[in-house]
Amino acid sequence: MREQFLLDREQRLARQLEELATQLAELERREADLAAAQRELAAREVAVAAAEVAVAEAAAAVLEAAGAPTPAPEPPVAEPEPPVASPIAAVALAAERTGRGPTAVVPILSLPALERLVAAHAHDFPERVEEWRIYLHHLRGFSGVDGRLGAGFGWLVSDVFGDLLRQRSADGLD
Repeated sequence: MREQFLLDREQRLARQLEELATQLAELERREADLAAAQRELAAREVAVAAAEVAVAEAAAAVLEAAGAPTPAPEPPVAEPEPPVASPIAAVALAAERTGRGPTAVVPILSLPALERLVAAHAHDFPERVEEWRIYLHHLRGFSGVDGRLGAGFGWLVSDVFGDLLRQRSADGLD
């Protein structure tokens, strides 16, 4: 009886795992489609900016041929950056792209681990708790399924949660 129960449970879990894998593949496909659409949009924005410059130059040429004073040219339009969801992501993306920026080495922590540290040491840093919780809330959108953040966020975790990380080290929890 127990063996049948365990076998049924194992089969149910295997089906759930397959469903989750299918859902993950679909999400990854959608993410790739979205990234491609964002790149295409950025390319179109550049093309529109170039067309605007060409129209402005043509208008200036017509005005010049007609003897009218030409208006001052508009400054060149820089290629737009792809949209980024928040300032946190923008800084992390820039750090990953350039390989520059704060380079603090931080042990890989998951958001649940950071949340536990905030809860455990809230009484030690009451003036920082609200700030930490806001960062945790916004970082959820950039964490993996397992709650871990990409390498580009290491400096941010070190900068924002440095007091907690030092406290963690002092407590011997490394």
